[in-house]
Amino acid sequence: MWNKPFEKLRRRMTCLYAVIFGALILVIVAAAYTFIWWEILPHEKENLVAQIYHEGEEWVESEEASCSEAAIRSGKMLAYFVDAEGTRVILNQLGQGEAGQEIMQHKADWPKELNTSRLLRMHGANGERYRYLAAVAPVIDADKSWIVLMAKKG
Repeated sequence: MWNKPFEKLRRRMTCLYAVIFGALILVIVAAAYTFIWWEILPHEKENLVAQIYHEGEEWVESEEASCSEAAIRSGKMLAYFVDAEGTRVILNQLGQGEAGQEIMQHKADWPKELNTSRLLRMHGANGERYRYLAAVAPVIDADKSWIVLMAKKG
């Protein structure tokens, strides 16, 4: 009988500790995710610019398309080649899918300077949010040069 008041207090304290512990775990997980994301992102940006140069060399040598049909359909990797003036499209691998159309609509958000990349945040028609890492770099072949945009789903 004498334990009843303490039982109620024990339950309250247990609930309070559980809430505090749960909130602490959420804060730690969110901080770790943010830290890892911002540590990995610069390396991903550099890798995408390097990939543009590699794909550009393959395009110059054999006119091999940069992205596979499966990558374009799924929206995992997309490419867009234009001439140096930006007036004529050389290769459009944005596809007919939702992701390619969305990236084209956000053309104003594409990286402006060569050899740079940018994170694009977009919303799908069904309300789904997704990110693309987009990079722009030049491809030069003797007397011709192109500007290449590649976007990789993040």
